[in-house]
Amino acid sequence: MTGCATGVLRPNGEVVFDGESYAVTLRARVKLHVSKKALSSKAVVLASSPDSIRVDVLGPGGQPVIMMAANGKSCDYVDGGVLLECSATSTIFSDGFLSSKELASILLGRITRDVIDDCFNDWKVIRTRGRITGVSKYSGGSVVVTVTTVNSMNSAGRVVPTLVIVKTRGDTLKVEYLEVETDVEIESWLFQLS
Repeated sequence: MTGCATGVLRPNGEVVFDGESYAVTLRARVKLHVSKKALSSKAVVLASSPDSIRVDVLGPGGQPVIMMAANGKSCDYVDGGVLLECSATSTIFSDGFLSSKELASILLGRITRDVIDDCFNDWKVIRTRGRITGVSKYSGGSVVVTVTTVNSMNSAGRVVPTLVIVKTRGDTLKVEYLEVETDVEIESWLFQLS
C-alpha cells in the first residue's frame, strides 16, 4: 500500500484502522518528563487530528508556566512569559525534529498506525523479534527521532497510549497519561496562543 490510508471514518467521528478505533480529538492530564530541561511536571494536553496540539505545562498551584500550541498553520510557544512564534512549517520539540502533524499523531496514540500506512515519508517501523516496538524518523540516513508507545488502553472504546516515549539525539520526552477523554469538542482558538 502506498500513500496514507485514512482508515474508515464512521458517522460518530471515530476513525477505524483494521478494527482498531482511534480518537479524532483528545484531552488529557499527563505527567511530562523532559530530560534536557530536567523537567518533570503535570500538564494538560489537547490534540486534534490531523495537526493541532496544545500542551500546557503546569507549575505550582496548577497554573501554566510553559505553553505550546500549533494548528498546522502556525505554532506558538510561551516560556518565562515570552511568546515566540514559529512558522507553519516549523518542526517543534527538542532539536526541531517533529512537525505538529507528527506530534498530534503521537499524542493521539496512532503514530505507529500512521507509519504503517505511509502517512509520513521519513518514518520506519521498528521490529523486535517480529513484534512492532516503535517507530523511527530518519533524516540524511540517520535516526533523528524514535517513538515508543507503551501499554495502550481503551478509553471510551478508543486506542490511547498510557505512556509515550520520544527520543531524539539529545533529549527524551516521556508523556504518562493520567486521565484521558477522547472525541471531545475542542475550540479551534485553543490551538493558538497569539
